[in-house]
Order: sequence, then C-alpha cells, then structure tokens
Amino acid sequence: MAATKGVEELVVLFSDLREKSLKRGETLEKVRSEFLRQVGKDRETTSSKWRNLKWFLIVILPVVLAIAGYYFDVIELLKVKEELCLVDVNEIFIEVTRKRTNCTLLCEGLTEIPRVSNLSKQEFVSKYAYSGRPVVIVDGAKNWSAVGRFNFTFFKDLFDKNKEAYRVNEDECQFFPYRTEFISLEQALNMSKERSEWKAEPWYFGW
Repeated sequence: MAATKGVEELVVLFSDLREKSLKRGETLEKVRSEFLRQVGKDRETTSSKWRNLKWFLIVILPVVLAIAGYYFDVIELLKVKEELCLVDVNEIFIEVTRKRTNCTLLCEGLTEIPRVSNLSKQEFVSKYAYSGRPVVIVDGAKNWSAVGRFNFTFFKDLFDKNKEAYRVNEDECQFFPYRTEFISLEQALNMSKERSEWKAEPWYFGW
C-alpha cells in the first residue's frame, strides 16, 4: 500500500514537472532526453564509486593488512627474543612442583637457631654463606649508616619534596598497611606529629 502511494506521488511530481517544462517552451523530446541523461550520469557516478570501492578492497586493503601483519610479527618476535622464557611460568607453580628439599643436612644437630655477634666476613663465608644452615646475626646492621639516617622524618621530607613520588608509589609499588588504617603511603606519611613520634597509637607499614 505504501509503495503504491509512493508511485502515485512520483507520477504527480513528474506530471507537474512536465507541465512546467512545456510552459517554458521545452519540447517533450528534450525533457525526455535530459531526464535520461541525468539518470545515466547518476548510474555512471554509482558505477565509478563501486569501481573505486572494489579497487580498494581487492588491491589496497590486502597490501595494508600484509604490511601491518609483517611489522606486527617482527615486533612480537623482538619481544620474544627479549624474554628469557618462551612461556612465562608462575612462581607459585614452580614452588609447588619443585623437587622436595632434603633439610636433614641443613638442620642436622640443631635444636635452635644460633644467634651470633661480632662475626667476621671470613667466619660468615666459611660457616654460613654456602652451607644453607640458619643463623641470626644480632649486630649485623651496627655499621649501617641507614640505621641512624632512615627514620619517619627522612622519608616524609623525601616524598614531600616530590609529590609525584606518591603517585608513582601507588601506580608501580605495593603498600603494606598491616594492622593500621592507612590506605596509601601518602596518608601514612601525613599522620600527626604526635603519632609519628610514638606518643599516640602505634603504627607499622611498609612499601
């Protein structure tokens, strides 16, 4: 029904155009030839567009895809060459499937872990470094400058001088609040002065 109505509207439109053309002195033959010329031009334009599309689909698109695929393969191969392993293996899987360690030799004769002090480098190398036997060196950090230098104020000043460091820490590092309410390193380093000096609620965190 809608199609019939559309045809009727076209007939009325063409009749109107025909009458207007005749009133302007145009002949029916000229009107007809002009109409056919315009229809032919539209078909020619459509045909040209289709030819261009076919040219793109058949020639240009495959070439572009081939070049992109080639470079993608090269990039992937370069990435593979940089990897130590062809297939990345999860550390947990390695630990679960590793051969069981024989601890008899490592812990034989031990009833408790020895605690030593004033251990020289030679003693450490000869007795513990390559034996795998456990030991606690109680004064191992006595000569570390960090013991006297690293404190809450040192790290707060360090991060406050470069605010971008807080963002980098959140994006690329882990923050360990343990049993505190802190949700970020920035929040932890901005605790009250009283609390930072251990005069209020105790705290412990890491990153």
